[in-house]
Amino acid sequence: MAETQKITASVQTSNILCVDSRGNQVTVGGDAPRATDYLLMAVAGCSGSVLRAVLGKEGFTATKIEIPSKV
Repeated sequence: MAETQKITASVQTSNILCVDSRGNQVTVGGDAPRATDYLLMAVAGCSGSVLRAVLGKEGFTATKIEIPSKV
């Protein structure tokens, strides 16, 4: 059975600190594309700006994102 893993992402100025349930962490960021673009593209496999627009319509913000995933 696959282990359920939780990934927590916190926006810090222009960077995002991503931490998984095992304590592994990585900070991503830069001028363009934005840090949220990197995270969203990695998780969803599509353009970060497209997914951010969809999430924005649903009321989600980029201040804190918790994404459950299965490993």
